[in-house]
Amino acid sequence: GYSGGIWVSTDSGFNWTYKLGSGERFGTVGVNPWFKNIYYAGTLSGKLYRSVDNGNTWTMVFQTELKDFGFTEFAFDKKNKDILYAACKGASNCAEGIVGVL
Repeated sequence: GYSGGIWVSTDSGFNWTYKLGSGERFGTVGVNPWFKNIYYAGTLSGKLYRSVDNGNTWTMVFQTELKDFGFTEFAFDKKNKDILYAACKGASNCAEGIVGVL
């Protein structure tokens, strides 16, 4: 389901530790291929979180007030390490909700 939060394992999945998202519904999580310690997590309510320490701590880096906006998929640019692409639900609002380079 969507509402289990973000859990991190450091032992190949034998044990898991809860890290983020009580009550949040996450649509997507991605690991930056350029910097393996940087993770992104997007909620179905339009919040974007980033971790720079392998998922141990998280900071909200984006939040929208647009109705029916949520992150559903991430893709990282193969040539530019500073670009993260995000797909979202609420397509009519998607273009005006995402601005900037992370």
